[in-house]
Amino acid sequence: MYYEQLTQLLADFYDKETILDTTKLIEQIQIIEQFSLDNKRILCLFSNIDFYFKYVSKNVKKEMGYSPKEIYDGGLPLGFKMVYWKQLSIALKVHQWGERFQRIVKHLGNNCSRNAFFCGVKMKDKQGKLKTFFIKQKILSFTENNKPLFSFMEIEEITTIFKRDFVWARMTAEHGQYTYARAFFSKGQKKEYADLLSKREMEILRLVAQHKNSIEISEILGITKNTVERHRKNMIARAGVIDMTSLIYVCRLCQLI
Repeated sequence: MYYEQLTQLLADFYDKETILDTTKLIEQIQIIEQFSLDNKRILCLFSNIDFYFKYVSKNVKKEMGYSPKEIYDGGLPLGFKMVYWKQLSIALKVHQWGERFQRIVKHLGNNCSRNAFFCGVKMKDKQGKLKTFFIKQKILSFTENNKPLFSFMEIEEITTIFKRDFVWARMTAEHGQYTYARAFFSKGQKKEYADLLSKREMEILRLVAQHKNSIEISEILGITKNTVERHRKNMIARAGVIDMTSLIYVCRLCQLI
């Protein structure tokens, strides 16, 4: 059902199929793959039109059990098979989030750097083991009517630091000195924020990253220790991670700090 809904959404969103030569893009990703210092991070060329991969790095076999050929041959149905069944609707939400953010930054045209970050995506490997991932997506090209065409993806396992059952996304568009951002959540009373963290929370997070404790932070910011502790708990809960160290890590992954 979700597969059919997604394919219909894509057909409605893209006026017609755009065919482009991906050879150069794949060659560039292969260079990154060759010199990458993180052998566990899966690198991909993603087609936004097909909502599937045009290229997947070789280490996907070690991390997920599937060879690149099996992934290409399996197509989008295999992708739906790999996704945790409780998150099957996320594919639809991701497309809707992207379309929503596209409307927000439409006035920027293609003259901006556009990125998306997805945290908490659960997928099964070939043996059926469930793993949790953080996905970084950088839009590489657009259609003539300013719709995302191809993206570079980096997929990293975060099973040990993310223990919630929701998925959140942070989408950004950088234009000159300005950064436009939105955060979207698959669950919760509030499903859209101006960004993942507030200005005050960011102040606290940066100080924590500098190894300041709650008392020191309260003195620097002129707020009570209890207020600092409340902000820390709220940030951890919103991001779905297990502690502040994990929060700092995922915030670096999504380019907040």
